[in-house]
Amino acid sequence: MAPPPPPPPPPPPMCFPFSSNKSRHREASPLIRTDSEKSEIASHNSDNRSHRSHRSDGRSSNRSHQSGRLVRSGSYSTTRTLSDPEKLEFDSDSEAYDVPPLPNNNSKLSQVSPIDTKPSLVRADSKKSTKWGYGWGVGKVRDRERDLLERSPSVSSQRSPPQYNSPTRTSSRSSGSKRPAFFSNDSSSTLVGSALERKLEMGSIKERVDTSDRLDQIRKLMMKDGLDYYVIPTEDPHQSEYVAISDKRREWISGFTGSAGQAIVSKTAAYLVTDSRYWLQAREELDPNWYLIPAGAVDAPKDWADWIVDRARDAKIGIDARMISHEKATQMISKLNTIKGSKLVFPPQNFVDLCWKEKPLRSKDPIFVQPSDFTGREASSKLAEVRQWIRAQPPAVPTYSKSPPTASQMHVGTLITSLSNIAYLLNLRGSDIPFNPLFYAYLFISLDKVVLFIDAAKLTDDTEDYLRSLRVERREYNDVWPFLRRREWGEGKLLLSPETSYAISLMLTHFRYTIVPSHVDDMKAVKNEVELDGLRRAYLRDGAAYVKWLAWLEHKICQGYDISEWEAAWRLTEFRRQN
Repeated sequence: MAPPPPPPPPPPPMCFPFSSNKSRHREASPLIRTDSEKSEIASHNSDNRSHRSHRSDGRSSNRSHQSGRLVRSGSYSTTRTLSDPEKLEFDSDSEAYDVPPLPNNNSKLSQVSPIDTKPSLVRADSKKSTKWGYGWGVGKVRDRERDLLERSPSVSSQRSPPQYNSPTRTSSRSSGSKRPAFFSNDSSSTLVGSALERKLEMGSIKERVDTSDRLDQIRKLMMKDGLDYYVIPTEDPHQSEYVAISDKRREWISGFTGSAGQAIVSKTAAYLVTDSRYWLQAREELDPNWYLIPAGAVDAPKDWADWIVDRARDAKIGIDARMISHEKATQMISKLNTIKGSKLVFPPQNFVDLCWKEKPLRSKDPIFVQPSDFTGREASSKLAEVRQWIRAQPPAVPTYSKSPPTASQMHVGTLITSLSNIAYLLNLRGSDIPFNPLFYAYLFISLDKVVLFIDAAKLTDDTEDYLRSLRVERREYNDVWPFLRRREWGEGKLLLSPETSYAISLMLTHFRYTIVPSHVDDMKAVKNEVELDGLRRAYLRDGAAYVKWLAWLEHKICQGYDISEWEAAWRLTEFRRQN
């Protein structure tokens, strides 16, 4: 009878990434050492500290002359942030990584010079290592060191990552972190122009704004008009989500810098209503004069309109009619009509504008023509389509009327207030709003003429010639109000989108306009082949920049640098700006 087969070998020890609870020694090599070896290294470092400092200073001086380190300029331009593109070299998966040989029990650590050994991390996902998985596993220290020594090349390898001698900083990560023990290095060696220096130049965390005096001024104006509440929205007269510096009225009165939210001032208190994206930010930025209303929370109002309608009892609520859309205003009015004694009031002047003494001026930057190579369609063709849409609209005849439509019931034009729609139709771009290629203007289109309401200072000779070629008449930006009051288009109604400011609806009265969905939004949604090709090329360029950033990040982490999220985000922006 054959003997039974031998039992299978015991399984290898389980390795879990980042599961060690041992404290990380920030200045030690990422390879783990025993306590006796650590003590020997500490004594050795103390004996040779002066020698290493002298040698390190010498190498740092030579390297600063040879590498030509880039320095960030004083300008914070959105288009240029680098004096020269940074030249980076990256190690591929097939290339060896230099790992210093660890001392064994038969050798003395005092014989190893700390200058000649360059501690560095071994890539955990490298093809040369398949045992430890992602990160450093947990096992016997001796076995791990012996395995690393067998797999690692000699320290005399010709290719080794550059060494950086920059001031150390204290890591914000706790000693119980389960992430790999990286070196604690300053960001000046990881980002072009030093993200740390850039961060210091930008100043410390902004202090909370004391809004007591500002609120007192608003309440005095409220008292004159007999208002119980005054609402300051985020939007501008064009209902833009992102606004220019001169239109940040809600930020000025509250100190809250988020891109969404409404400030509501009462006789005795002040409230900020915003959604869950900004609750933490609002708590950090609001001073004690303000109460945060978390819109969308459990048992909380959906938005500022629900909150104020729920509280309004015999109340007069004031708001600038330019800063609220026709759709929102009509909803508010219908809700307040169900509450006895409450109504929405539209003061002729904005209270914040009256109190904001240092309010910035509106941008006068020139606009420019976007070539058809990028738009794929001429502006004249777009204007012709809008006119065709106007002709196709049925007359505004009451359903009970049996008589034919009159001239006053016919639709003869449209007033476009959306900044993105105006830029799209005319193939024009501007820079009035940061990070948005838009400009402040109104556009009137009728069956026989086009009027652009824009500041004359924004137009160059080339832009004026371009508008004349389209037969577009130009008027000043604020001339839109007398134009509407005098009804210079003659008889007939205008077509307005629901996002048009309610001030325009009040100026026209309901006999002179019809609310319909914006046709220009539908036009923008359908991309032509040139626009689709531009999207593809933009994604390719951005993808290339992102891959470069990933390679840079991997390269720095493999060198032992501890990269913060702030530093990584700045460096990604640098790569994208190079494109």
